[in-house]
Amino acid sequence: GKNTAFLWGKSALSVLNKISKTTGSFFETASSEVNILFFEGKLFEPSKIKSMITRFPVNYNLRKDNNELYDLTENDYDPGFMIPFFMYAISNFPDFDCLKFATMGGLPFTVLCLSSKCEVTRTLAYQIIGQYYAYLETADFLESTSLQVLLRALKNAIFNRYQKVPLMISYFFSKAIYIQFNPSHWLYKKINAFLLKRPFVDLTDVPLFYELFNSYSHNWKKERNLMLSIMLNIGSKKDFKILQRRHVIEILLSYTDSSIADLKTRTMCLKILDKSIQIDFVNCINMGIISWLHQRFIDLLKDIDSTTMKIEYKKDILYGILKPLLSVAQQMKKYPRSTEKVRPQLQLILSCLVQNLQYISLPILSYSRNNGESCYDILISVLHGVGGLKGLGTATIPLENIVDLLKCPLSKKGNSKDLLYETLMNMEFDEVASNEFQTLEFVLNWMVSFVIGNRINECSELLSWMINLLKRKPSLIPHMADSALVNRISYFYIATENPTSEINLFYLLLLHPIRESKLNKYIENDNQQAISQVIRSKITQKLL
Repeated sequence: GKNTAFLWGKSALSVLNKISKTTGSFFETASSEVNILFFEGKLFEPSKIKSMITRFPVNYNLRKDNNELYDLTENDYDPGFMIPFFMYAISNFPDFDCLKFATMGGLPFTVLCLSSKCEVTRTLAYQIIGQYYAYLETADFLESTSLQVLLRALKNAIFNRYQKVPLMISYFFSKAIYIQFNPSHWLYKKINAFLLKRPFVDLTDVPLFYELFNSYSHNWKKERNLMLSIMLNIGSKKDFKILQRRHVIEILLSYTDSSIADLKTRTMCLKILDKSIQIDFVNCINMGIISWLHQRFIDLLKDIDSTTMKIEYKKDILYGILKPLLSVAQQMKKYPRSTEKVRPQLQLILSCLVQNLQYISLPILSYSRNNGESCYDILISVLHGVGGLKGLGTATIPLENIVDLLKCPLSKKGNSKDLLYETLMNMEFDEVASNEFQTLEFVLNWMVSFVIGNRINECSELLSWMINLLKRKPSLIPHMADSALVNRISYFYIATENPTSEINLFYLLLLHPIRESKLNKYIENDNQQAISQVIRSKITQKLL
């Protein structure tokens, strides 16, 4: 029967066995059994629903089978199953238990669905909450009145059909529902006083922001952390405008710099700032967030060698600074005109990062959070995301610091190797002196090794880059011609049947001091095959 599709495994077999032994209606028996299992917590574990609320899948679309924007883990329930099931349960289960539906997490999760980007999800959520509100009028459990007040405040704030509620607001209401069933909770009085003050909630404001963030009660730390966890749910420009209205970003910048901020709250503030940058980069620039990040990193460097500072603190703060920087780099590509004024500031930060790489220990650089992306990976992504080191020049970032990037053991892992190569390809070595050639040779050797080992088809692209370098700095030609690097490329050249014009041009530059009249004729006629034969003979003589 269709009603047992909500069950699987042993539960499904148990229900089918009971149905086979009864003489009553299949539909009524199945619904009754599923109802019992549901409210006994055998279909959904309340703890799993609660964990999903903290990571609500706003982008999940009920109309699509493949939701790539939201990765379900083994401990998650599929929202595509939960919401239709809740709709079925509240419409068909006899004696629907309003109390258990709220305490097990069904109602809080449904309220969060009002913030979904999928209109179908919101439609079902509004219907479930509407039906639940009607049931509350005849419910006789103690908390039914306070739940009615809460849902009425939310209901009166809705003016459009299937309106999308800001995620911060819906998350606040979800937390408030759980608190209604715990009168001893430290926030119980404040939540209810807030709901009873007004007939509806302002959807363009952060609920209880000043009361909780600037709290001076003995629970001030818990209240501040709760407010930060609510604001972590910023997910759209509407959410950002809510924060902007209360000057939240400016307050967080000041708070993070203060001595009263601990590691946990600092980390949460940095996450909020990171999300804000991704949502409204231009406004964040106007708030001075880039210069603030620069100062934060300088402060971190002062304490990076401190023996009194715990390594966990150093890891989290470096990670927290690098993540917003990566968001800045990504957004700069989207809004190039809006970021011209702040580009010098970002260049200073990048310069500071790379030049001080040697002072940051490997455990700190290796540190990664849940997604496995290390601080080093993010650093390389920042450099790559802003167009590599293009335009910075070695006056800002010396060659030896670039070598530090390449020598780091982490450069051989993950995606960093590819990003490093692309970053170096964007660099301009305009200020390389002849006495720095050994350092430059290390960088070039790394690039040649990478191409030969990973991207053999891109050899001509790398050679074109090296040709431009030699043209800009002719003083490097004699050093390059005598280097072991050229010998390495020479073996590759001999093994190539039809060398490209790029590789021929590269060798022509190196052979410039000893060009013969015959070779000059071939150059004038652009006879690549003849040029190649002359170069081969020269290389062979040199190698022998």
